Amino acid sequence: MAETTKAGLKDEVSELHDRIKELETELDNERGKHKSKKKDGLDEDVRRSLDTVNEQMTKLTRGLFFAGLEAMALSAKFTRDFVDRVDERSTPHRRDTWAKMMTDLPVDATKGLTDALENSADDIEKVVDKFYAKYKE
Repeated sequence: MAETTKAGLKDEVSELHDRIKELETELDNERGKHKSKKKDGLDEDVRRSLDTVNEQMTKLTRGLFFAGLEAMALSAKFTRDFVDRVDERSTPHRRDTWAKMMTDLPVDATKGLTDALENSADDIEKVVDKFYAKYKE
């Protein structure tokens, strides 16, 4: 009878091991369902929101970068206009002597600066246009 009990216990232990494996499988399946719900639910919404924010920040950064380059180009154009205007005004054929050319140099520089500013005022809009164009690409 003791052997029957040992055999019965072995069978019972074996059945319990099988039941534990079944329960572990069920638990894994349940955990998998919850994970898939998260992907379809809140976690997916957060991921989409972060992707949208990332895309907008990338577009903003690109727009600002190219607007900065356009501002550099505008600065170079302004500087070139300034130098050309001062050079046009400060010439020997406009003044009688070298001393007169030197005393009029600050006036020529000031007039060259104001002319260059007037000519570049409309170009400032190009910086904004460049930003907008690159942001919308």
